[in-house]
This record gives sequence, C-alpha cells and structure tokens, in this order.
Amino acid sequence: GGPNSLEELPGYLSDIRAGRPTTPAVLEEISHNYSRIGGSSPLLEITRQQIAAVSEKLEAAAPGVFRTYLGMRHWAPWIEEVIGQMLDDGITHAVSLVLAPHFSKLSVAKYQGKIADGLEMYHGQMDFRNISSYHDAPKFIQALANRVEQGINSWPEDERDDVHVIFSAHSLPVRIIKMGDP
Repeated sequence: GGPNSLEELPGYLSDIRAGRPTTPAVLEEISHNYSRIGGSSPLLEITRQQIAAVSEKLEAAAPGVFRTYLGMRHWAPWIEEVIGQMLDDGITHAVSLVLAPHFSKLSVAKYQGKIADGLEMYHGQMDFRNISSYHDAPKFIQALANRVEQGINSWPEDERDDVHVIFSAHSLPVRIIKMGDP
C-alpha cells in the first residue's frame, strides 16, 4: 500500500521506516516523486482490481463459497484491522497470498507476521495457510511470458527483432542477504 495523498506521506514514511525519522530533504524528494504520479500511490487501486479479478474467478468456480479481503502492511487497509474484520465475519479458515511471487524474510514473512499480530490484537484464532512463494508456478510464468509477448507485439513487426526486454525486481540490501534471507 501507499499514501492516498501527499498529506499522508509523512505517516506512511514513518511506518515504512519503522519510526525512524525522515529527513526534510528525503521527504521533499519523495513528495516530488509522488506529485509526478498524481500525489498518491496507485498500488491500492491496482491491488483492488487484482482482488476483484480473483474474486470473480473464485465465484465462478464455487458460487458463494469464498470471500476475499485486502490488507496492506504499511498503510490502510491495515492487515491487522482486516484480520479483525475477518474474525467479526466469522472466518475460521483462510489462505494468505502476498503479491510478491518470491519468498523473503524481509517481505513475505513480514506480511505473514502482520497476520499473527492481527490475531493477537483481536484475541482471535484462524487457521491460515500461507502461500509463501509462487515464482516458479508454471501458469504464473506463462502469464509473465504472455505479457512480455504482448509488449513485443506492440512494436511494428519489422522492428520486433530489435526489441530488448528489461527485467527488474525488488532487491534486498546486501546486509539482509548476509543474514540468510534468500
């Protein structure tokens, strides 16, 4: 998740930096970057669209059986509060899926920890099955390949042989890798 406005940016940065202060220069730089994309993070809306698509598929496969919830680690809707809502809704069994396909203690495990925090906060119990990694799932790989192919095909046919593909991923600091994070 991310801030919905520039006014929310200091609070968001405080959370993402675990309470460490953000210098005025860094706040100014990040505010400028957010201003360039409309003043808010598009991640919440994109994630809502992804969840709506998954919900639609689940509903088509098993009408009325599944419910989906959205929780964010660093901004509203907070994972812990969503766990409270799930408990209020009587949910006893759930699957968690972090929208990062590869496991990392610094990312996926932290999201899963927020689930545990929510259960503790609301004194609840729920049987969770965590999907920790799906980077090597054949259909996921095929979906990525399809997107790359769509991108290449957006070029005129006589230029496609000259198109190069750049892959990028969220990286981990070296100190975290040295501590044993995959």
